[in-house]
Amino acid sequence: MLMPAPYKLKPASECGYGETPGLSRQGGSGIGISRSSRNKEAAWVFLQWLTCKDINVRSTLLGGSSSAVRMSTFEDPRITGRSKLIGPGTTRHLSIVKDSILNHLGNDPSHPNWSEISQNYFTVELGKMVTNQQSVEKTAQELARAAAKINQT
Repeated sequence: MLMPAPYKLKPASECGYGETPGLSRQGGSGIGISRSSRNKEAAWVFLQWLTCKDINVRSTLLGGSSSAVRMSTFEDPRITGRSKLIGPGTTRHLSIVKDSILNHLGNDPSHPNWSEISQNYFTVELGKMVTNQQSVEKTAQELARAAAKINQT
């Protein structure tokens, strides 16, 4: 189902470190060519191949339907043709992913320690909460403790 309308979001002016409020977050992945690459031309050809229309559709279908990096992928008949399939190879969730990107996407803060906080602490503590290893209250305490610790460095 589509994401529900937010009850309330902070305005961007009240968010810190350039965060844009939203209900959804994009993965934070990126691709690029290293400045020190010995094979920049080959890397550029590879990136063009990796992100071309046909390869992106095929990798989305083969890779668990989670690798769409082009808007055209969401509308490709090979993708939409599997939108009613239940089980392996389904693409029925991609309309929700597209809607989230277009209408509900926010971005993470540009805090210098955000990667460490989110990957090494927040993910671990939230994982404990959703697997019933700790309470919501304990999770909130641990998240606050981790953020305070990182902000002291």
